[in-house]
Amino acid sequence: MISLKSQFSYVIIPKLSEHAYLRSISTNQTTFPFLAGKANVFMGDTFVTNSELKNTNPGEELTLYLGADSTIVVQYKESLFRETKGIISKTSKTRYLHEISVKNSKKKEIQCIIFDQLPKSQDSDIKVSVIKPKIEEKEGDGVCTLNNMHNVKWQKAIKGGESYSIAFEFTVEHPSAKNIRFT
Repeated sequence: MISLKSQFSYVIIPKLSEHAYLRSISTNQTTFPFLAGKANVFMGDTFVTNSELKNTNPGEELTLYLGADSTIVVQYKESLFRETKGIISKTSKTRYLHEISVKNSKKKEIQCIIFDQLPKSQDSDIKVSVIKPKIEEKEGDGVCTLNNMHNVKWQKAIKGGESYSIAFEFTVEHPSAKNIRFT
């Protein structure tokens, strides 16, 4: 058995699942590599989960997902509002509102990483605009950033017994004759 010091955070992707998944990031501080394969994960003397290890050389980071935690309550609501304008050249504009709420039912503070998706147009006639929040360049507590996969991301420390709410709003404007869909 090998003991590792870990940093824990919850990864939340509410559009896909209203669960918070505990993630552990550790560094292989031994002098030998960890080989890929199955591993039993314990926290203290308590069995937590089975996991799959990747090859991890000494000094490299090891990330493990330890399952959903029901004490972190996630709610997700999508709303959309459509409008069409123009007499000759009609355009359609749809405003999307995603409301995300995360409640920490634990007594201690937790770290959360929350993701949502911002559509990316590959057609110059389709314009996607973020209304709120403001997208920032640098990460920070409660700051919204955009990653290279075009996902919006918030990192937030949530104190025990408290909730954190996000309103993510954007518009998609396109010629009415074009049908659009997100993939």
